[in-house]
Amino acid sequence: MSICILIVDDCDISRFVAKSLILNVEPKAKILEAYDGQEALDILQETDSLPHITFLDLNMPGMDGFTFLEENQRAAILDKNIVVLSSSRRPDDIRRCKGFNSVADYISKPLSEESIISTIHALLPESLGHSVVSPS
Repeated sequence: MSICILIVDDCDISRFVAKSLILNVEPKAKILEAYDGQEALDILQETDSLPHITFLDLNMPGMDGFTFLEENQRAAILDKNIVVLSSSRRPDDIRRCKGFNSVADYISKPLSEESIISTIHALLPESLGHSVVSPS
């Protein structure tokens, strides 16, 4: 079974980098992409199977990451494995994100292959993460 990962970020380059790093680590991963929180909610409501991990940027036009977290909690769509991926290192932002039960981690940009590997190993059961390359 291949893993499914949703990347929510308004920056095309950030999505491209995240997707490339994920596919380097997990070549068979199914990658879903959303420009902002509203597009992510639309994808989640239309999909047959929810993503195993969601990488979420905070600062986006339209529906930002915080609003997405609030809407997701209200609608009870994703109950776990949201990883906030943000350039913000503000303690208030980190504390606010970790206040949502669905947020598993907060990673500061830039994303690295090591952070992808450790995230997949930490969040996915062995049966899903079996093909993930281990960090050297």
